[in-house]
Amino acid sequence: RVSECLQQKPPPSNSRHFAASASAAAPKYKTYPAKHDFDPSPSERSKRGRRQHDKKQATNDRRRSQPRGNAAKKKKKRYSEETAAFAQNMNQLARGNSKNAAKQAQDMLNDLIRRIDSGKNVGGVALNTVLYTTVINAWARKGKGEEAEALLNAMEERCAQTKDDNIRPDAYLINCCITAWSRCKRRGSAARAELLLERLVNDRQLGPDSFSFAGAITAWSRSKERGSAARALQLLDRMEDLDLEPHNIV
Repeated sequence: RVSECLQQKPPPSNSRHFAASASAAAPKYKTYPAKHDFDPSPSERSKRGRRQHDKKQATNDRRRSQPRGNAAKKKKKRYSEETAAFAQNMNQLARGNSKNAAKQAQDMLNDLIRRIDSGKNVGGVALNTVLYTTVINAWARKGKGEEAEALLNAMEERCAQTKDDNIRPDAYLINCCITAWSRCKRRGSAARAELLLERLVNDRQLGPDSFSFAGAITAWSRSKERGSAARALQLLDRMEDLDLEPHNIV
């Protein structure tokens, strides 16, 4: 029987039978080892690949550490309806078309602070980071970095005196101040923006993000001072060293 099979002629290469058998025998896709069997060493991965891998692992660890269910709802800050309505009115005033929109929002906040300090009835409205962020954003749209940082310093002083965590500055608020300095045309505004960035880098609780570096890099890119372009590149390298992924704006 083996001799009979050997004497048979193989089908031609251009026949349909041969093509069908060849396509059926060959795998459709190239197979790779399982994920748990293939773990390349750090030297085999590129720098960008290692950075993405570490960033993904840090994100997963942070999500695991965050509380879930009722515990997460308890940690969420809740403000009264009067405070929310006051913040909405202030936001509409700050985003108005008036040239003095930022100053009007600042006066509105100062009047609330005076009423609270004097013990007058404010209708259940309380100070929080939302009110301060609204005014700082208004100054940032006008490119007034000095006014925005002055309000940030006043907010920190009041937080230290009253021990109120509702007015403790967060990373988003400091990013707004960096944006304000990046839009300011005064000399030395880029250096002031970088000082705020250094403050976030040295703060272990807050920490910078990609928008923090984007504001400081934008400030140096708009600056006409000598060596501003080199300083912007140095911030970009430092951003990558901190495992922060640059976006299109950066």
